[in-house]
Amino acid sequence: MRRWRLGAAIAIAVLVVALVAGALVFFSGGKDDAQAQMERIRSAVEESGVAADFEILPASTGEAGYSLDISLAEGAEAEATGGLLHTLYEEIAVVAKVDLAFAEEQTLSTTRVTRSESEWTELIEHVDGLGPVTATFSQVGPTGAATYWLDLVAEHESPADEYERLLSLERPDWLTYGHVQLTTAPDTWPSLVIDAGREVTEEELSTFRALDQELAATMAEGEQYELRMFVELGGESAQFEMRIVTQPLSHQGESDAPAPDGGSGDGAPEDAAPQPEATEESQPGPQPEAPETPQREPESSQEPAPSQQEPEPAPRPDPDGAQQPDRGEEPWQDDSDSVETPNRGEEGAPGATPDQDSDTPDKSDPSVRIQAISERLSYRSELILLESGIDRAQLEISIDGSEPIVITNE
Repeated sequence: MRRWRLGAAIAIAVLVVALVAGALVFFSGGKDDAQAQMERIRSAVEESGVAADFEILPASTGEAGYSLDISLAEGAEAEATGGLLHTLYEEIAVVAKVDLAFAEEQTLSTTRVTRSESEWTELIEHVDGLGPVTATFSQVGPTGAATYWLDLVAEHESPADEYERLLSLERPDWLTYGHVQLTTAPDTWPSLVIDAGREVTEEELSTFRALDQELAATMAEGEQYELRMFVELGGESAQFEMRIVTQPLSHQGESDAPAPDGGSGDGAPEDAAPQPEATEESQPGPQPEAPETPQREPESSQEPAPSQQEPEPAPRPDPDGAQQPDRGEEPWQDDSDSVETPNRGEEGAPGATPDQDSDTPDKSDPSVRIQAISERLSYRSELILLESGIDRAQLEISIDGSEPIVITNE
């Protein structure tokens, strides 16, 4: 029995040693294989002569293999770069992704697809001629019946002009533009965006320009706008979005408003003292003593006036009788200065109407300006859509985050 136990222990020990040795050989071989693969990748990049710098990383796409970030040297030949991509994807099958950074600010992101060396070269040449752009190359569909797409993202002061330029460039017959997004630079006004999942038609591009021009003509100083156009893959309609941001035009409304205490408003000095001929006795302080006015009538009788037969106010009172306006203010209604007082819209003045000075409320009341923008853009934009030649189009107008106004040409 003791011998049997001893033999079993020896057998178990031998088995453990064998397993450990096998594991060491396995992991050592895997490590050696990984190092060999990375060495092959490194040699291929260095021998191509196109890289100013590069980095080899584990693939992050969920696939086994490696990802490369390569900064191309200035003047790197497209043929040599295309040959490198073909080598990495076809001959070194462990490469899953390669990102290229061109010397002229273009970037190209690629994944493992089956392309010939000449086709890779054509792709590199095309991206190199696009100007500053972020490009992503991908395969849609199975090999042999696939479509090869190039998605583009770029910034330009005129997205419509840039889109036309991109379409005018020659590109390989087998290459199709996928999702193209063109925008103005961030944090700049106006903000313009073309987001195209398919090719934008000439009519759609002309409509985008017309709406942009209308917005520019409508905005006042301090007001900003954003204009977006969306077209989707497989969709025939075009969608436009306007976002207007208004700001206080100025603080002119505060100075134009009459001061409540006869103070510093623009209209205050004239409104507070429209009687330049009044004496000190006609000022607001002594007004409660107005009934004493008849006691001074004997002084006015010294002037020879045959028409003074009634105790009523004389048509031509002398300066000493200037207090007579307190008896109903009839003489001040004929004075030219008093006519201007109600016309200035003074609160409580007889005959004052809001229409007599319409500029002041337009500048001081934001809702008046917003209403004016809304009416103009709604009318003009509807005409633009109807005359655009687009079969189906929709426009949304939002001012300061308000509920959008929806306009269609259907």
